[in-house]
Amino acid sequence: MGSYRETSRPTTAWVLRTVETIRPMQQIDFHLRGEYITLDNLLKVTGATSSGATAKQSVAGGLVKVDGQQELRKTAKIRAGQSVQFSAGGQGLHIRVLPEVDESARGLP
Repeated sequence: MGSYRETSRPTTAWVLRTVETIRPMQQIDFHLRGEYITLDNLLKVTGATSSGATAKQSVAGGLVKVDGQQELRKTAKIRAGQSVQFSAGGQGLHIRVLPEVDESARGLP
């Protein structure tokens, strides 16, 4: 019975491994085409979530902030100039939504 108690409590090594797996927030610049993108679609196309269903669950679960405020609307319209923060599983992602890049302005053929 004593060994059960010892194994049921996290060890110092386990706690250290958990802390080591927390990564700094990754940043992505997303160049928007058009007027807006829905929040669930933004999470999907940037790779923050593996599917649209997972994106919707993440938003409904309160894991997403838009401009620093928790956003619970799955299809909130995200426009250029806004930022989205997504945190799940010890990982953080910051998405800056930027206006579309005008290729002709760069002088590219």
